[in-house]
Amino acid sequence: MVAKTPRVRRALSVTAIATSCAVGLLIAPGAAHAVPEKDAEAIQQEIVQTQHDLGIIAEEYNAAKIELATLSDAAEQAQAAADDALAKLEDEQTALTETSVGLYKTSSVGSATTILSGSTPQEVIDKLSTLAQVSDYHGQSVAALLAGQAEADTAAAAAEQAAADAAAVEKKLANKKADIEAKLPKLEEQLESLDAQEREAVMAQAGGHAVADDEESVTVESGSGGSATAQEAVQAALSRQGSPYVWAAAGPSSFDCSGLIVWAYAQVGISLPHQSEMQAAAGQSLPVSQAAPGDILWMPGHVGMYIGNGQVVHAPTFGDVVRVVPVGEMGWQSATRIA
Repeated sequence: MVAKTPRVRRALSVTAIATSCAVGLLIAPGAAHAVPEKDAEAIQQEIVQTQHDLGIIAEEYNAAKIELATLSDAAEQAQAAADDALAKLEDEQTALTETSVGLYKTSSVGSATTILSGSTPQEVIDKLSTLAQVSDYHGQSVAALLAGQAEADTAAAAAEQAAADAAAVEKKLANKKADIEAKLPKLEEQLESLDAQEREAVMAQAGGHAVADDEESVTVESGSGGSATAQEAVQAALSRQGSPYVWAAAGPSSFDCSGLIVWAYAQVGISLPHQSEMQAAAGQSLPVSQAAPGDILWMPGHVGMYIGNGQVVHAPTFGDVVRVVPVGEMGWQSATRIA
């Protein structure tokens, strides 16, 4: 946010005060507008800066939303794995208990005295062999039980960590939302205080000058570059001209910058993440000078769609609408080819 220049306090002598009063009486009425004009300019700059800041936060919100969805899925999978490991452990415990009880109830092995008092040496050998098998079985079962316990503990710890990660991102998401909602009322009030000319100046600074007064007339000719799929995405984006910018919105009647790209490409069957940096990394990276219709144009915290003839359609910022502007009026840093 652009800070206003603080007024410098000066100690005024009686003579200076008298002089200033005299000068004030001589100033023409029209000159009194000088201070309000400066104030209006400062307000406009503050609005532009707030729009920019909120746009960055909105895209961070979109990123956190995607991260939360990913972590929530991971937490669910981790919890399912923990539940499976615990169920398996319980089954192994039950099986070991039942087998142990059954063996001792039905075993013909008997005590050491019974074994050693076998009627023949072979009978003693047979009983010893059976005892070894029982011991070996129990040893394997106990080892499996211990391994199952370790697996269950590990899975439970992973599930707990995944849930904690998701909760942390959910908190971050809530903080971003609260930050935007806290700043929006003042921004809307400031925008309402502007007259039509001042508002246009603010929007031009934030999102470039519109190519035409009748924005709905802007189209792109087929065959002007870009694949058929990309040009269909262009026409989809152009069909949303005039739709209001709403943070975190992805159509069909309102959009933020990355939401417009998501919606336009969804109309041709291509799914993109709802976040500007992720969209810029979703395809083939190119210099802006090599952009073709349908390519995504990116700058930090913002995206638009190149439509050809040196023009880009985008959802500029808070208080504005989807519109077409000359590509050179904004600081696009790269292009990304999706189709």
